[in-house]
Amino acid sequence: MRRQRGALALEFAPLFVVFFGVFYAIVSYSLAILLQQAFTQAAAEGARAVVKVDPVAFKTDSAYLAAVRQAARARALDSLSWTSATVRARVDTAAGIAVARTAQGGISVTVKYADYASSPIIPAIDLPGLGKVPALPTDLLGRAVIQP
Repeated sequence: MRRQRGALALEFAPLFVVFFGVFYAIVSYSLAILLQQAFTQAAAEGARAVVKVDPVAFKTDSAYLAAVRQAARARALDSLSWTSATVRARVDTAAGIAVARTAQGGISVTVKYADYASSPIIPAIDLPGLGKVPALPTDLLGRAVIQP
């Protein structure tokens, strides 16, 4: 019987790539989904804060909208307090937490991690046979709308 030293390592090498790719995909997609759910929850919390702002207390619509933006932004950021400073810094911008009036007269709150593809929490890697892992959209966002 001939010695087959190293044969097992050669047979395991292709399997390692597959197992590592599956593990990396599970972790990286899970984190992206967790962030997207957190942004949706933060937008919902911001929308709930909008309901507490009394429009009668303001003389102009622009003053009311400014108060609504401030209340929604503060509540949304508070909801994301458990995330890392990097995530909060990317979200804590004018485009990151957007509050706008809808065509039907409601208020829309959007929380967005802009350009996630260029600066992800877990970097994407290119695996042979599997391609780019994770393949995610450019922006991760959550949105909530308060209807009149």
